[in-house]
Amino acid sequence: MSTTARGRPAPALLGAVVAAFALGLAVIVVGTVGAYDREASGDRSATGALSDYRDALYQPVRALAGGGNPYDYERYLATMAVDQELPPYFPINYLPFAPLSALDLPVAAGLFVVLSVVVVLATGALVAVTAGLGAGGAHRRSPMRWSWPVALVAMGYAAVVMTSRGGFQALQYGQSGPWVALCLAAGVLGARRHRPGLVALAVAAAWAKPSVGLPVAVLLAVAGGHHRWLRPAVLWGTVAAWATWLPVGLLLLRTDGPVQLVRIMLEDLEYSAGHPFGLLRSPSRLDATSVLAKLVGADPPPSLELLIGLVVLGVTAWAARRCSDPAHLFAVVVLGTLVALWRQPYDLVLALPAVSVIVVERWRQTGGPAGTSWRDPVVLLAAGLAAALFSWPFGHRGGELLGLGDTGTVRLSMLTGTAALLAWAASVVLARRSPVEAATAGTAATAGTAEASPERRRRAPAGGAGVS
Repeated sequence: MSTTARGRPAPALLGAVVAAFALGLAVIVVGTVGAYDREASGDRSATGALSDYRDALYQPVRALAGGGNPYDYERYLATMAVDQELPPYFPINYLPFAPLSALDLPVAAGLFVVLSVVVVLATGALVAVTAGLGAGGAHRRSPMRWSWPVALVAMGYAAVVMTSRGGFQALQYGQSGPWVALCLAAGVLGARRHRPGLVALAVAAAWAKPSVGLPVAVLLAVAGGHHRWLRPAVLWGTVAAWATWLPVGLLLLRTDGPVQLVRIMLEDLEYSAGHPFGLLRSPSRLDATSVLAKLVGADPPPSLELLIGLVVLGVTAWAARRCSDPAHLFAVVVLGTLVALWRQPYDLVLALPAVSVIVVERWRQTGGPAGTSWRDPVVLLAAGLAAALFSWPFGHRGGELLGLGDTGTVRLSMLTGTAALLAWAASVVLARRSPVEAATAGTAATAGTAEASPERRRRAPAGGAGVS
C-alpha cells in the first residue's frame, strides 16, 4: 500500500478510494431513498426499493405483535401491507431489528439504510484488522485502533459493496445480508484469535436463512478436526439461532396449534419454492444447477439437481478439511454454499469478507497487482467474485438493452453463475495452499534443521538451510 513518509496513504490512492466511496454512497442514496415507495403493489415478483426490509424484517415483527402469524402467507398477505410472503427464515433474521418496527415505516426504512452503510464500513474495518493492518495484527488480542490502512480498506470495501450489482441489490432491497456479512467477518477474526464466541456469532447469523445456515454449520463442523474448539463454537451458534424460535413460537401458539404451525411451515416452504425468482432458468439465479439448466436450455430432473448440489457440497467439505487458515476456510465454505443451492447475486456479499481478507493479505505480500500472476489462485478467486458481483450487464436490464429476448437474457445471465463457480473452484485450490499451513511446514522444517546432528550441519552448504 503506497504511503508517504509519515505513514499516510499517497494522495492519489486516498483520492481514488474516497471518490469510489462517495460514488457508492450516491448510488445507494439515489437507488433507495430516491426510488423508495412505501406502498405495496400486490405484485409477488415486485422488487422495489426496501421492499425486502418491509416484507421480511419490518412487518413480521408488527404482525407478531398484533397477534398474527407472518409465516401463514395467506393471512400475512391479506392483513399486512406486503408484496411477498415471509419465507421460513429463522426469527434471528428479523428479531434484531425489532426496535425499528416501533417507528413509522419511512423512518424505520431510512434508519435501516443508514445503519446498513455503517455496518458495511465496519465489515471493511474488520477485514483490514483480520488481514493484519490494525494495531497488533490479526493474531493478537490488542484492541483495534483507527489507522489510515484500516480506513482505506473500510472505504474501499464499502465502495465495492455499494457499486456492485450484488451489494447494491442487498442494500436497495433492504436485505439482512450485509449484517450477516459483518458477523461472518467477525467469525474469521474470531477464528484467527481463537475466540469461539465470535465464531458462534457468525454461525448463528448464517442461520437467518436456514438454506445458508445449515450447510455452513455442517461444513464448519466437518472442518473442525483441525481446530478442536471450532465444533463447540458451531454447536453454540446453532443452538443460539434455534433458541430464537422459543419466544416466536410462544407468540404463534396464541392463535395456532402445534399441528397447524407445522402445516403452515410446510405450505410456506412450498409457496416460497414457487417464487418466480426460484425457477432454475431465472436470470437471478447463480448456483451450479441453474448454470447447467441455462447452458442446455432445459431444466434437469430433481434427482440430478439434488446430485449436483451434493457433489458441490462434498467437494467443499473435502476442501474445508484441508484448510488451516480461517479466511480460506470461511471463503470455501460460504462460496460452496452459494453455488450448491438456490442463491441470487445479492447473496454474494456473504462471501466478500473472507475473500477480501485473502486478497488484502496477498496484496501486502506481493506489494500490489504488479507482483501477482493471473495463474495465482488468489487472482482467480478475486476475479471470479468481482465478475459475479459486478455483473450489471448480465441481468434483466442487460438483456433488454441488448435486445436479446428472453432466451438470450437467460443465456447471458449464465455468466454470473459461471464467475461464481470460478471463484469457488479457486477457493478449493487455495485450500491446499493455506498460508498458515505453509508457515507450519516452514516452522517444522526449521525445527528439523535445529535438531539435525552436528555432522549434518557441518555438511550443509553455506548458503542453504541444510534441509533438502
